[in-house]
Amino acid sequence: MNMNLSKNKAETSSARFEDLKSRANECYKRNELHKSAQLYNQVLLIDNLSNEQKAIVHSNRSLVYLKLYEAINRRDRDFLFKSLVDAEQANELNPKWCKTWARLGQIYAELNEYEKCIHNYTKALELEPSNEHVKNLLAQAKTLNFEQKRLAHFDDSYAPKTTEERTEEEFKKIADRLGQENTDRFKHTFERTKQDLIKSDKSLEYVWLGHEHRDGSSTCKQSYELAAKYYAKAAKMDNAEAMYNLALMHKHGNGVKLDFELAINLFKQAASQPAFKRLIGFADAPNVGVAESEHMLGLLYHQGIYVAKNIEQAVKYYERAVEHGSAHAANNLGLIFMNGDGVDMDLERAQVLFLYSQKKGSLEAITNLVFVYLAKGDPEQALLWHNRDLKASPILATQRHEQIMMEISDLRARKSQFDKELVESLINLKCDLNEDPCYPHSIRSQPYDEKMLAEKAEQGSATAKKMLDAIRLFNQALDQFSQNKGADLASIICKMAQALQIESLVCLRPMDVQNKLLKQLEKVVDENLGKKRCELDLNARICLMYFNMSKYAQNLQFINKSIEKYPHCTRMYELKASMHIFLKQFKMGIKQYDYVLSKEPHNSLSTYLRAAALKNSSCFKDALKDYERFLSICPSDARKVPEAHYSIGFCKPYQNNIYLA
Repeated sequence: MNMNLSKNKAETSSARFEDLKSRANECYKRNELHKSAQLYNQVLLIDNLSNEQKAIVHSNRSLVYLKLYEAINRRDRDFLFKSLVDAEQANELNPKWCKTWARLGQIYAELNEYEKCIHNYTKALELEPSNEHVKNLLAQAKTLNFEQKRLAHFDDSYAPKTTEERTEEEFKKIADRLGQENTDRFKHTFERTKQDLIKSDKSLEYVWLGHEHRDGSSTCKQSYELAAKYYAKAAKMDNAEAMYNLALMHKHGNGVKLDFELAINLFKQAASQPAFKRLIGFADAPNVGVAESEHMLGLLYHQGIYVAKNIEQAVKYYERAVEHGSAHAANNLGLIFMNGDGVDMDLERAQVLFLYSQKKGSLEAITNLVFVYLAKGDPEQALLWHNRDLKASPILATQRHEQIMMEISDLRARKSQFDKELVESLINLKCDLNEDPCYPHSIRSQPYDEKMLAEKAEQGSATAKKMLDAIRLFNQALDQFSQNKGADLASIICKMAQALQIESLVCLRPMDVQNKLLKQLEKVVDENLGKKRCELDLNARICLMYFNMSKYAQNLQFINKSIEKYPHCTRMYELKASMHIFLKQFKMGIKQYDYVLSKEPHNSLSTYLRAAALKNSSCFKDALKDYERFLSICPSDARKVPEAHYSIGFCKPYQNNIYLA
């Protein structure tokens, strides 16, 4: 009897669920949104609903609240937050449903929280990889996130202007230069030339009509739909400018379906056109739309928008666009070489590209010239371009001003100290040739004061104790080696390797001992080639790596060979990372530090050096995290603490800025 009652009750609940849900859906279709929401409220009061049924109702009501928010022109966010709560509830009830993840993406897009938006769209695509609608929404979110990060809204050159306004601006420039009478004659000539061009190429009429309807004017009402139709007509006639503008409309979903696949195909069609063409009265005029499409394709591959991120493809399209006169492509290509993003870092090439971009009118290039001169260690040129940046982009440049000036002051101080030390070293070399020189492994030219270190260690300095232990152990081994005191070679090399790994900075060697030591270490390695792993060979290799730190490429090759024999020696990976950094191969260096830190999470030195590499790669947000972690795990008196605090101050203003065009 009880079983029958339960069955009847379940059937009644299911029938009521279907009835109310169907009525709510019908109200939604008729745009009766408030009534639809009320009916969904009633559905949720039904007993014995399954999680799947609840997820459907919360998802549908979330959509209703989102439409209510849009219906009031997005003035009241209460509906938006109700939509978010429902979407989260639906997602919790059915986390394997693509629709709930996509709905969360839509809501976070409305909230301008694009990182969360991208995360949710990505989750949705993991569940339905072939969902084109979500693919397009994800690509759109990445585009908007990119625009938001590069702070394009502060750049007047990106402010929307109608074709009519741009034309009037050009006429005003001519009037200022040649006078109004000459300008009137120029206007007449311009209109006559325009008509002649249309007669010779009908597609140009459709392009200009597309521009007029896209922007609106004093004589034409703005209409994306009509603009798209005119661009489509001209695109069918192989007009590159029309293809480019129609592609942009599909990329943004303006008046046409949001469709990145179609947009990319149109960009590629435009990019395949000749870069120059003959027009009446013009020899080899730029074919508008070609360079612009090449730049856009470079940007899409560079940022991984809709297509997989592919730096090789990005560079190819950027280079073509630069060749055809694109200032924005030159700026973005310069950034790739400045940051070593998928290519070998090349500051000289980056500088040339930024200068070209700046001459062509790019404001971003002015900002990036400041950074490239800082990276090159040229404070005076950095200051020159920073002052120009303050005039060109006062809001953003002022925000960066304090940190830029700190970096310039620091560079000046370091340059002054370097010049002073260089002069002193030349004088010492000239005046005292008989003195035993110290092998230049360390930045210090004189041994550390053991007495001072001992005092600091007794006072509780962990850094001083570490340095003191390294000095005593290394000097003991060095003394035994140079005076042949009877200690076996394996013991000497073991002590040296230990000391170098404790603190290599303090392990200084006289040149005559250095040369003998190198020969002995190389002999040990040669004798063990092709043989089984042994402690003596391992320690000899580690010593050679530290002693040859100034021979970057040669040492890197030796380290790679040694890792093949000793793949579990973490210290070798740390030294390999250093070689990559010295060679300005930051991404490869960071990869090695990642491995070291996966084995030694509390390795404060590797944490600091990884942060420095990230900073030099302009990955300021990640660098900040590493600098802060370094400070949390290192001794309070660690040598790199002041530099870490300074670097945190330097990175903070830039952590969300990307100066791409």
